[in-house]
Amino acid sequence: MRVPVELFVRAAVVAAASIGFAVAAAAQPEIRLAAAPSLAAARVKTADNAASLLRELALIHEYEDGVALGAGLVKRFPRNSRVRAWYVENLVSSGRQSMADSLTIHTDTLSRDPWLLAARAFSRLRAPIPSKAAIAEAGRLARKARALAPRDPDLAVLVAQTFVGDQLFFYGQLGEAVAFVDSVGPSLGNPVELQVTRANALFSLGLPSPGSMQVAPPDTAKRSAALSAYAQVRMADSTNFDAMYDYAARLGLTRPDEALALMKLAVRRAPRSGNAHVRYWSTINAQRGLPVAEKRAAITSDRAEYLIRTDSAPWALLDVINTNQAFTPEAGVKALEERVLAKAPRSRWAEEVLLKRASQWSDSLYVARDTTLPGPKSDSNVVKRRYVEGMQSFLGKPWVANASARDQAAWRFFYLVREDST
Repeated sequence: MRVPVELFVRAAVVAAASIGFAVAAAAQPEIRLAAAPSLAAARVKTADNAASLLRELALIHEYEDGVALGAGLVKRFPRNSRVRAWYVENLVSSGRQSMADSLTIHTDTLSRDPWLLAARAFSRLRAPIPSKAAIAEAGRLARKARALAPRDPDLAVLVAQTFVGDQLFFYGQLGEAVAFVDSVGPSLGNPVELQVTRANALFSLGLPSPGSMQVAPPDTAKRSAALSAYAQVRMADSTNFDAMYDYAARLGLTRPDEALALMKLAVRRAPRSGNAHVRYWSTINAQRGLPVAEKRAAITSDRAEYLIRTDSAPWALLDVINTNQAFTPEAGVKALEERVLAKAPRSRWAEEVLLKRASQWSDSLYVARDTTLPGPKSDSNVVKRRYVEGMQSFLGKPWVANASARDQAAWRFFYLVREDST
């Protein structure tokens, strides 16, 4: 999930980028920045190298690089199921669930290859349409894969994640996730990825279930146990990305200074991760004692470094565009959008920009129709016509890069016109 934070003028980003990121990086010699993925890919000689690279990119949330490099590595090593599985994991984590599903849908579930089964489990755990059935299927496949390779810690992590379930709905069994980790962790050497999954499950146990009507405070005992678990993981491995990223999210409300320190480490550990940078900007913005000018300077500087490290890739530009725009002139946002359209005119990222533009009249239509709001009103008929024209133009374009964006537009258009007899 992306949390909205301040978006600043493109000129300020570029200016900040030009005056000293090399100095900022050099000031932190204790944090070794990850090598550029293209350089890492050039050193890949074997299928094991390829799988390790894709695994690393998935674990530090540099999913776009995992997708871009994975497509080529799967072609180089078409018979290696571990390479394919980590490519699939990067696909689903980057929002390409339909692509991952189509790549794994014909998996032979009777196979004796554990990583062939794991690839399908990855795709079902975050299926194009989330459901209990999909998560149950992921669990069955993950457990079978682990039975075939019981000493593989990554497969144990996968099983634990299927117990937790979908991160948005928590269909899974959180108590069972904790019990599973406690039962298998010691025999595997308590890998940190497994312990982070346990900590996440513990923390979620203290919260009301998604969709529940229950209004209750968090279970402080379970929350404290989870925070202690995160701290222990950090002691075991201070370089683990999720131990920084997830722990910072849990500390944000109660210990914001610690959360900010962790996110500073996270963006250095994963300099090309959109998740890391967006959460870092949000964490800076949430600091209550930090003057607005200092927040602005820190976020602007990091955004500039992020765009430099990603060579202003379309997905990185969208990370900036999609964060809070309250303090950004419309022209600044439009300039970034135009860069996306110029760099990748028929891509999923361009499609996101075009859908955003087609939908821009939605809020205006709501305001125009709300008679309780003060001030002058636009002609709702004019606004509605522009909204209809924008959605028709989007749906009528001759290409589709992301079927879910098309479906989203179709639903919006349906609810807009369903009561219109014309």
